[in-house]
Amino acid sequence: MIWFLIAIHAAFEFILNVTHIGEIVMKPTFNNCWMTLCAASMGKIFHVEHISSCEKEIERLYKTKNLVQISEMPGNPGLSLLSGQYSTLFESIRLENKTTSEIHFSNLYIESDGDYFQVSNVCATTEESNAICLKRDDVGIIATDNEGRHYLASLKPVSIFKSSVTA
Repeated sequence: MIWFLIAIHAAFEFILNVTHIGEIVMKPTFNNCWMTLCAASMGKIFHVEHISSCEKEIERLYKTKNLVQISEMPGNPGLSLLSGQYSTLFESIRLENKTTSEIHFSNLYIESDGDYFQVSNVCATTEESNAICLKRDDVGIIATDNEGRHYLASLKPVSIFKSSVTA
């Protein structure tokens, strides 16, 4: 019995050292398993490997897996999107940015079956998602992640452009 209590105590201390109550550390997964989250950053496209609100965990992932912050989650300040420091998804392409002076999109894209859909909003509730969809006829809910956030994205895939790569 004592060994069981010691093991529980050690596990609890480990959890507290990794994350604090209310902090998020996760690999992004969606209700549709064939979808992935990507971010445009520094003129490149990155596959988002982790989402975190914990500075200690972000530092640990940098030291152990060479992951760096490439963006923040739109509408969710404090959520950092992490990817491999030198692991861009594509070196020779860039994705269309649908943002105009009247219409806003984020720097995030959902990849599905080889097409990329630009994310406009990431919402915490279905009600918030539906309210935005009623105001905009160019976006819809494309996915929900494992934390219950709803991703609204362009109804049509973005164009893919070849970019010049200099050696």
